Amino acid sequence: MKTKLIKILSAVMLCGCASKSSLPKVENTSEINQANFHFQEENAYGYYPGTAIFPARNKDYIFHVFATEPEIIYIENPNEKENKMTPYCDKAGCTHEDETCPAYIGEWTYIAFYKNKFYYTGYDENRNLFLKELDPSNNNRRIVYQWDRPANGEDSATDLIITYGNAIIRKDRWPLNIDTGEQQIVTETFLINLENGNCDLLAKDRDFQSNYSVIGGTEDKIIFTKYEIDNYMSLGDWISQGKSESSYYEEYIPPLDDHVALVSMDIKTKKEIVIAEAEDGFVRYSDIMNKIADDQLVYVKNDEIHLYDIRSEEDKIIYHLEEIRNYWIIDGKVLMLTSDKNRENLKEYIYDWQYDQMYILNNNGNTEYMDFGVDTETENGLISIVDRQWIKKTDFYNDNYDDIVTLW
Repeated sequence: MKTKLIKILSAVMLCGCASKSSLPKVENTSEINQANFHFQEENAYGYYPGTAIFPARNKDYIFHVFATEPEIIYIENPNEKENKMTPYCDKAGCTHEDETCPAYIGEWTYIAFYKNKFYYTGYDENRNLFLKELDPSNNNRRIVYQWDRPANGEDSATDLIITYGNAIIRKDRWPLNIDTGEQQIVTETFLINLENGNCDLLAKDRDFQSNYSVIGGTEDKIIFTKYEIDNYMSLGDWISQGKSESSYYEEYIPPLDDHVALVSMDIKTKKEIVIAEAEDGFVRYSDIMNKIADDQLVYVKNDEIHLYDIRSEEDKIIYHLEEIRNYWIIDGKVLMLTSDKNRENLKEYIYDWQYDQMYILNNNGNTEYMDFGVDTETENGLISIVDRQWIKKTDFYNDNYDDIVTLW
């Protein structure tokens, strides 16, 4: 099912879109530079039970962790003819039941793989919440940071992102008497240095509807979205007025998108720079994964796809699309889905910023939905978490769906 890729953009301008005269057709797939196969590893996203299918770094191995016993790490290699999911343990006769097994993690809430080590949140025997590091090469484990369980409640990790040696964790503190309404949930966002365990409080909100949503970052900056309003109302505040929980999400939250901002914050000084605001057309998407790679941030404003250099703060428009459905950074390129105003006639675009080129993919002839739903990547392949599938990048670019591998 080999088809042609068409290069649709040869020059990207700081403002405005390319003219029709700058859209030459290219008749072979080699225009997507094969040597540009790329795997970004400085922004690793945490996965929670039910979605924990994630790639190893710089290899095509894929890890699985389930929320059922035994709670261990499994591995499989989709390049093998008979790819099988096996425990990530090479100890003969191991029962995988405790931490003497390099694949065992026990009760966990979030897990990420960053620079050949696993980082996961879980609980000790006293229900203290921790962030733990596991080096599977020697089964060395250490607690990077731990929160002592409060006397009147319990902590719960609700998000984990690792960026340039720092873990960003969002944590809810649940009081024991939550049902009585005497105390509210407190949501806090922390920045934790993986090497020395230094912990810095980035944000604190009442209730679990946090005002901050972290996307990723660099060594010295964090990118997140937040609501630019003076009196943000928590769910607890809303309910205390005699209103229902469902109405909070149906009536209060949606209008807040008119006040959302995309922000860059300096880790040391806490100085914030607003990159884009809703009043100027910024659109926040609920899917925050894979929006940052190699210090490049992709976002949408009005009907424009923007590429923002986090270090230099250069912001450029890479294309104008009629109806933007979703977008990611994959393989050092921006992958975009668009359709007409009726959400029909879906098209897939890829922009390669290294070579300043834009392409349109055939999507196996499908104009209704993405024929292979890309979630994340290995070194040479792409993963669909929902469909539990893996495809070689060369096959994806060349519209060859014959050799898709079904995972586990």
